[in-house]
Amino acid sequence: MQVHPEFGRGKGRRKKDVGATNRRATAGVAAVLLTAFLAACAIDYSARGTEHLYRGEYDEALRAFSRVVERDPSDAMAYSNRACVYLVRGEFELAIEDCTKAVELDPGLALAYDNRGYAHLQKGEHELAIRDCTQAIEIDPKSVMAYYNRGRALEARGNRGAAREDFRKSCELGCRPACEKMR
Repeated sequence: MQVHPEFGRGKGRRKKDVGATNRRATAGVAAVLLTAFLAACAIDYSARGTEHLYRGEYDEALRAFSRVVERDPSDAMAYSNRACVYLVRGEFELAIEDCTKAVELDPGLALAYDNRGYAHLQKGEHELAIRDCTQAIEIDPKSVMAYYNRGRALEARGNRGAAREDFRKSCELGCRPACEKMR
C-alpha cells in the first residue's frame, strides 16, 4: 500500500501544514473576488462609455471603453463598442482593428461585422464592406444597418437592383435613411 507523504502512518507522520492550506484557500477566494470585482468595474466602465457615446462625449467614451479592454482583453463587446467611437471620430483603421479583434474573440458578434463593414465602406473598400455586412446579416437577419450599409456599398459598385433590395429590407426594419433611398 502506498501512503501519501502528507498523510503517512505511525510515528514518522508529518503534520499537515494547515496554515499553507488556509493561505491557498484564501488566495483562491481572493482571485475569485478580484475577478468578480474587475468584471463589475468593466461593466461599470462599459455603461459609462455607452452614456458618453450617446451624449457625443467621444473622448470620454473612448477612455471608458479602453478601460474595459484593459481590464478584460477577452471582452469582444468592449472592442466593438470602442470601434463605434473610432467610427464616429472618423478613425476607420482603428475601428477596423477593434472590430477584427472583436470577431476573433466572438465570431457570432454581428455588430462587429457590421461596424467593420461600415468602416470599409467609408474607406471606399466596397467589396470588403459587402463581405462584412453580409456576414452580419447571416448572423443576425434583422441587422438593420448591415442591410443599409451593404446597400450603399452595392450602389457604389453599380449594382442598383441588389442595393434597392437591401434598402427595402432595411426600410422594413425601420431605417429611415433606407426608406428615403427607396423614393
